Amino acid sequence: MASSSKRLFEAEIEQALLEELTDSDVCSSGSDDESSGTDDATVDVVIGRECSDEKTTWCEVPVHPDMTKCAGQREQFVGNCGPQNEAQNETNCAKAFKVLFTDELTDITVRETNTYAEQKIRARSLIPFLSRMRDWKPVTADETCVVIALLMLVAVCNFMHFNNERIGTYQEPSKLFQIYPVLSYLNKKYQSLYLPGQNIAIDESLTLWRGILSFRRYIPLRASKFGIKSYELCESSSRYLCSFIIYTGKDTVFRTAFVSDDANKAAAIVLSLVEPFH
Repeated sequence: MASSSKRLFEAEIEQALLEELTDSDVCSSGSDDESSGTDDATVDVVIGRECSDEKTTWCEVPVHPDMTKCAGQREQFVGNCGPQNEAQNETNCAKAFKVLFTDELTDITVRETNTYAEQKIRARSLIPFLSRMRDWKPVTADETCVVIALLMLVAVCNFMHFNNERIGTYQEPSKLFQIYPVLSYLNKKYQSLYLPGQNIAIDESLTLWRGILSFRRYIPLRASKFGIKSYELCESSSRYLCSFIIYTGKDTVFRTAFVSDDANKAAAIVLSLVEPFH
């Protein structure tokens, strides 16, 4: 009984398929034998063939070469890598510090700090009697070096400044306005004093900072979870920091002639860091 019901059900399916194909004029059996036409139509539907007078066009599948036997060739690196200019053969820590933090940068800090202090004092209509502002005197280059080298929190830190340029004429990252002259100076100094070798590495870094900062980042997997994120290019053997970019959020701009408008973020970071050494 079950077998006869199964055959009846299959016959109904074949009949329905035949009627559907006949009504839509997809194809005709071309034969007087109804059962034979039904079988052909059923097979056509099952295997998914299109019944038409047009010839089938087949696409050739491209054959890729076997890359397992491809042997790469390491490029020939030429260049006098290592310390450059006045940094060559310098082993004294104090002198190495002066090579980076030169009199030029000291003069910038002194000038901007004194200018900022004068602006703040003039802006106050009333200065409290015990305020340190009353005892303020213009700082000198030696005092500035002492504060920076020894990291002493003295009164000069209240007015220490690096940029008094008006924000309207400032064309660099807005969130780095106060310290951009120092960042730009150090970046160029790092690049001029050392030429990296063939093996370099690019990665992100997180400098510990728990203060209030709009672009402070939180990375839970790092030892210092809160801080300032930066992208850095270092030489693998010496770990020398060759160039860096401070990440200020989604509005971070990567300025380089190598980056096109459609370049992705990873490519923009790499090209911006290696551009000074191309």
